[in-house]
Amino acid sequence: MNNSRQTFMVTFPLVGFAIVFIASMSNNEWETSLFRAIIALPLGLFFGFLFSQVWNWIRLDLKKVNLSPEHQHDEQTTVVEEEETND
Repeated sequence: MNNSRQTFMVTFPLVGFAIVFIASMSNNEWETSLFRAIIALPLGLFFGFLFSQVWNWIRLDLKKVNLSPEHQHDEQTTVVEEEETND
């Protein structure tokens, strides 16, 4: 697993646990809140995995695009050369 996937798969469940536990504490006893927060852990893990997959797909698409200054310069000169030949 790469570092970004680990980050997502640790952060999402912990944040979900904290949000559910704190939100549930206002209406329930701590045992019930803890039980509900524990249920949120696998859901957070699932959403963290899903988000990491989407993030990796976006990163792969950006790696395919060559944004180096040399490449951009080549494209600009090609466009200028095509315009000159059309005149």
